[in-house]
Order: sequence, then C-alpha cells, then structure tokens
Amino acid sequence: MLSDDIKPTFKKFSLLTFITISIFCYLHIQDARILTKTLMHSHVTSQAKILANGSLDDLLSKDYGELEQWVVSTAMAAEYAYAFIMSTDGKIIVHSDLSQVGKKQSPPNIKDASFKETLHNKKSVTEVIQPIYLEKKLLGTAHVAYLTNHSDENIKEHLLTILFWYILIGLILITGAYFLLKYRR
Repeated sequence: MLSDDIKPTFKKFSLLTFITISIFCYLHIQDARILTKTLMHSHVTSQAKILANGSLDDLLSKDYGELEQWVVSTAMAAEYAYAFIMSTDGKIIVHSDLSQVGKKQSPPNIKDASFKETLHNKKSVTEVIQPIYLEKKLLGTAHVAYLTNHSDENIKEHLLTILFWYILIGLILITGAYFLLKYRR
C-alpha cells in the first residue's frame, strides 16, 4: 500500500497519464484519418490520369470493349464508387455500371483535373474528373469516384488496436509509477 503522503502524487500522476494518453490517442486517430484521406485522394487522381491516358487509343479507335476493360479495372477496389468515360457532348461512353452507358450528363467545362463532391447510392463520393486530350483537342473526360467516408471505415477497423496499445502503455506507466513510489527509499 502507498503511504498517505504519496497517494495524492500517485493520483495526480495517474490522471495526468490518462489525459496525456487520451490526447495522444485522439491526435493519432485524427492524423491517421487525414493521412488516409490524402493518400486516397492522391491515388484516385492518379487512377483518373491513368484511365484518361491509357484509354486514349481505344477512344480514338472506338474500341468500346477495351474502354470497358480500362474502366472496370480502374474501379475494382471496394473504396471506389464508379468510373466512366464521357464524350465531349456529355454522353457516357463506358461506365463501371453498365446501366449508365448511353446516358447523358452536362459535360464538365474543365481544362485540367477537377474534383466534385456528390452522392452515389445515398453515399458521399468524391469524383475526380480528368480531361482526355489528343494534343490540344479535348476528346472527352475520365471520371473516377471514391467513397468519401471509406477511410473512416478503415480507421474504425484499426481503432480497437490503437486503443489497446494506448491503454496498455498507460497501464504500464501507472503500474511502474505505483511500484516506484511504493518501494522508494
């Protein structure tokens, strides 16, 4: 048992340890959330550029089978909502959801890659739009959308692991302090 003069010090140390670990845990989770979203955004932007550049020859030759392969391979992962290629007049040429092929939308008026937040199947998505150019002539746009909140779902999967380690560290620190105070000379 701790002596009465050390108990207040131990309680303060335990409280300070708990508060510090809680703050670090919160900051760690927020940092992971920001990093995951940034990486996802960067990855999808790259995927849209690859789709735009890789589909150029097939778009010119009107090889819709190959275009479909490009689109399907772009949006294979669970965090992707869809991918499609649109002509300059707004007609969807190929889409990862075949029911969307042939539909019309207003074509985006862009010169460089752009982004828009929208809803897809009642879920928030971020759509990356990459223009497809041959020299300086616009042939269409490549669209790749990812689930905006997918990174939060990934973090939730790891949340218990993060909490376990922070709680374990806290218990080790508090136990160590207890024994140091109890057996001090």
